[in-house]
Amino acid sequence: MSEFSDKTSVNKLIGSNVKKMRNKKGLSQLSIESLMHKHQLSEDSEELYAWLKLYLENTTYELSIPVLRDENLAPKGQTGLIVSTLMDYKLTQHFKKLNRYDEFKTFCEETIFSIIKLRFDLQERDLLKSIVSTPLTIESKTYAHQGSVSGYSFKNHPFPVQYQFLKVSQAVKTGFKDIYQAGQFSFNPSGVPVAILTGKLAADRVIKELK
Repeated sequence: MSEFSDKTSVNKLIGSNVKKMRNKKGLSQLSIESLMHKHQLSEDSEELYAWLKLYLENTTYELSIPVLRDENLAPKGQTGLIVSTLMDYKLTQHFKKLNRYDEFKTFCEETIFSIIKLRFDLQERDLLKSIVSTPLTIESKTYAHQGSVSGYSFKNHPFPVQYQFLKVSQAVKTGFKDIYQAGQFSFNPSGVPVAILTGKLAADRVIKELK
């Protein structure tokens, strides 16, 4: 999360949540496997940071600007910008084992800001404060396995919950008669909107069956 001294440039965006991909080719040709040597992640700083820089320059970012919905969420003339992207847990843990975790976070912060400031026409002086969180941060604060946000790996076959949006109404079923489920992990991708939606769907189904 970053805090900026001027919200003029970010107000040029429509809405308060934007997704941006730097490179249309994306990450299809970039794999962490390229850092593996004899089944171990590389310990070479130059190689690690070169890969990380390439990843950060090509990955997808989700940008959230809460102040665009409510001006009371930031001091007058300032704004907060939440920048989110996916990061490999094992790679993050690897930097920590190498005693380079703080260095890793600083590198990510500086690289991401260099990308964001071009998009928003920002200067170094515009950044007042920043906080960097990683999968290790999430793991330490929430005990979520490997710092996961959703809790489900896309490698699960079969997938543990419904994930097809057009079948979201089926997410409340449990396989047990008269028992329904709701909550952020009852559908994938998970989150607060899913908790609200499945809660309404489950309540509607119960009301319908009681009539």
